[in-house]
Amino acid sequence: MSPLIIGVLGLIGLIVLIVLGVVSLIFISKGDKLIQEKSGKI
Repeated sequence: MSPLIIGVLGLIGLIVLIVLGVVSLIFISKGDKLIQEKSGKI
């Protein structure tokens, strides 16, 4: 049981890290666009 639980937790952790990385990249790209728009308006 314990090895299976550890494996499942490891997979969940990897998925969470991947999702967080993708979300952070999307937010960074959106933030760069917003910053460029604001600087362009100024």
